[in-house]
Amino acid sequence: MFEQYSDRAKHVIFLTRLKAGRRGAPSLDTVHLIEALILEDQGKFAEEMWDSSDASATSPSRATAPFFAPETASAILMRLQQILPRGEAIPDSVDMPTSSDLRSAFDAAMTLKTELHYQKVEPLHLLAAVLSEHSTQTSAVLGDFGISREGAIETLRHSVPNPEILP
Repeated sequence: MFEQYSDRAKHVIFLTRLKAGRRGAPSLDTVHLIEALILEDQGKFAEEMWDSSDASATSPSRATAPFFAPETASAILMRLQQILPRGEAIPDSVDMPTSSDLRSAFDAAMTLKTELHYQKVEPLHLLAAVLSEHSTQTSAVLGDFGISREGAIETLRHSVPNPEILP
């Protein structure tokens, strides 16, 4: 399934698993995805993956500016910390189940990728997909900050030309 995801989106999925496991969450959920998406959006992928003192660690490059303003990203992350489940850490080598909300978001991101004529799912497809689930606590937090599905889609439509967009 993830072969249809861009490298950036794959990094977000990987970071989702990593962060959820470190918190001992019972399953991967949209709250973990949004946390990972914000961290990746703000260029903090490498910091989360490796010791920040490792000078060779670099974040994946991106052709677009961050979607979230730094202040908004920080405020959302603080709010998410309040709802993120905590438990005993789960080793990285152990598979974790995916919540039905997150599976629905993955499906919605694939649909949106097709509708917008992208070859690959990008992180903003994932964000828009989570926001399409109005009943989730995660979408409510994002809505409190004025983050909308329509805004994410509009940014996708007007982003820097992406070589992975279908003609």
